[in-house]
Amino acid sequence: MDEYFLPNGSKIDFDSLIDALKDRTGKCRYFLDLQKGEVGCIEKEKNDLQPKSAVLRETARYVEIAPVAENVQIQWMREYLDEFLQKGDKRERLLYASTQKILSDKKPHTFERILSLVEKDKRGSIHGWVQWQEDQQWDEVVNWLEMLPVAVESKFKGCGECELCKLMEMGEHTIGDFFEASVKQNRKVMETKKQISASRNIPPRQIFQLKITLDESSPKIWRRIAVPSNYTFFQLHIAIQNAFGWGDSHLHAFVFKNKNSSQMVTIQFPDSENEPFFTDTVLDERVENISDYFDDSSKRCKYTYDFGDNWDHTILFEREIKKERGKKYPLCADGANACPPDDCGGAWGYKDLQEKIKNSGHAEHKEMIEWLGLRKAQEFDPYRFDPKKIVFENTHASLKEYERQFGVKPLAVNKRRDKK
Repeated sequence: MDEYFLPNGSKIDFDSLIDALKDRTGKCRYFLDLQKGEVGCIEKEKNDLQPKSAVLRETARYVEIAPVAENVQIQWMREYLDEFLQKGDKRERLLYASTQKILSDKKPHTFERILSLVEKDKRGSIHGWVQWQEDQQWDEVVNWLEMLPVAVESKFKGCGECELCKLMEMGEHTIGDFFEASVKQNRKVMETKKQISASRNIPPRQIFQLKITLDESSPKIWRRIAVPSNYTFFQLHIAIQNAFGWGDSHLHAFVFKNKNSSQMVTIQFPDSENEPFFTDTVLDERVENISDYFDDSSKRCKYTYDFGDNWDHTILFEREIKKERGKKYPLCADGANACPPDDCGGAWGYKDLQEKIKNSGHAEHKEMIEWLGLRKAQEFDPYRFDPKKIVFENTHASLKEYERQFGVKPLAVNKRRDKK
């Protein structure tokens, strides 16, 4: 959700940078204009010598964007295969074995041949690879920007048409101005909700397949879950907590881009102490329905659990599927690696904990084992995960308990959107 700017204020076309990085056709040479932030290309077969010479001559202005080398792509693919297929079921292990043969035969077009195998897998391994590749490409571009000869500034993308954001941009303002802007913004939100409610038509048998990845986790921790499309965000929160194995002992929030406007919204439980950390617009997760936000044009959102440890998760809407007779939803279809323990200090704290557990000579080795409630270090396995052992709670019972604990007035039955 960051945007990147050059020293002169020009916004860098980040999406085009990603596209340039992905292009392995070899037909173009891509350049970033350090004055305008634009990405341009020179087609190798065209004889446009004048622009070519200008771009190649003005090296202080134009920086070439090299596509990701095949050996890097292969390394990314190796990591993906090791992470998600090596310890999978029988079919996934067979696919993994086939890819390892290609990696070892040293014949040309290694990456293309492995990709072809993954694409043919009817269980959807290609979807996991696409997400994994996108994550790597994003990191690659960010690292590349940091190496530029000019200082690039990153800024969190604002809230678009948010009245409060507009007021803050104007500079000085009174409490009255702030109150008036809040009223205007609230009217906008309510109008959007009315439009959504008027157009809602949710077939009862739809199921959403979501992949949730714990950002910056090592080893990479993710879950693929299937939930009813009429789930509220509160119900999705409970499903995520259960699928990962979190203790649900801290605050949480979803951050989403509204499909009907450019503004970012926070969706969370309506507790007076649960302040909006990310946006000025806050919606009640008990009534916001996931089908109003996820579709083919709106595939991602962020879910943060524990604002101290700051466990950020990326939720990817993969596809819509039909409810299968005999299956109980929600369900966890796949995933990898164990959930970190609560209160271990976030992604970096978890890495540190793993090192202390591995190193029997570390001064805090014994202390960490005791803190985890283990008898010996061998009981700690960050790679352990079995989707069949996931048990999902009754979300209605969980909601009642939440409302009781936080002293929040329960919703009237006719106001609840979940008809489960």
